Amino acid sequence: MKKKLISLFLMAVIGATQFATAQDLSAYDGSKDNPFRIETVQQFCSLASYLKSGQMNYIVLEADLDMSGVTDWKPLFNNGGDYPFFDFDGKNHVIRNLTNNMPGAYDYPGIFGVLCGNVRNLGVENADITSTGGTGIIAGYLNHSQFNGQPCYVENVWVTGKVTASGYCGGMFGNVAGESHFYNCYTNVEVNGSTDLTGGIIGRVRGQVDMVQVYAAGSINKGGGIIGGGFQDATPEGSYKHIIVWNNTENNFGPVREDGDNLVRVFYYDGTNFARLQQEVVAWDSQVWTCGMGEGEYPTFAAPAGLQIVDGYYLVSDADQLNQ
Repeated sequence: MKKKLISLFLMAVIGATQFATAQDLSAYDGSKDNPFRIETVQQFCSLASYLKSGQMNYIVLEADLDMSGVTDWKPLFNNGGDYPFFDFDGKNHVIRNLTNNMPGAYDYPGIFGVLCGNVRNLGVENADITSTGGTGIIAGYLNHSQFNGQPCYVENVWVTGKVTASGYCGGMFGNVAGESHFYNCYTNVEVNGSTDLTGGIIGRVRGQVDMVQVYAAGSINKGGGIIGGGFQDATPEGSYKHIIVWNNTENNFGPVREDGDNLVRVFYYDGTNFARLQQEVVAWDSQVWTCGMGEGEYPTFAAPAGLQIVDGYYLVSDADQLNQ
């Protein structure tokens, strides 16, 4: 009996230690040489408490995460005070089943809330975000003025799921406020907004946007297939190259300033050209994109093993291709 009690006690101690370790990130300082390494849902949920304001926090996702056990996700940073900056490398892992259905609880719902920095090599599957504020699956707000004019980069990122908002909203980002660059990204999201500042990728555009090799599938109930608009006189012109609008059949990209925004090789789904659009995406770079070419099958990223990665970024097979 005594041996059994001792065994049970040891099991309880070991279990508690493992649970604490599953949450604990104190071994990391978030520097480039010692980034926060996320291996569990518990660690991801506790990450916000370790972030350092006013400096870059380097984060590496080391495993796929199933967030279905988290009732309502709290963004990594919501709003107010001194902002943390992010450099997030998903290492081609996937965050699944993330939900936030607490309208009004957070200013900028999404994984990050307010994102100042970079995110790359990340998939987000079956997310469900509902809000009254600026809303996007990756972040409600991209590149706040506290980032001091530095550009943000979003590369090799894809999202699927649903966004519902009474404010400006997008499949990836609700609002882009500063210079931001998107490379090799796609969304397949049902976006339901209550205003015209609704977009398949971005809801409101208040900063310079540079977008290359991006498509938006799914659906929008209003606004634009890629952007919702909302420019001000001071908003810099945008550049959109190799873009496919797959979420409507009305040639609806979103508001475009004819004397400013630069659109190159933008294609639209017309209800009959699904195969043509599949081919177009794979032709962007067959080392990055792949597709089975079945009816209704959207292109995805090719197996990472076939790509050369330097400092966490894919190298495209033809550097000149991005400038065509």
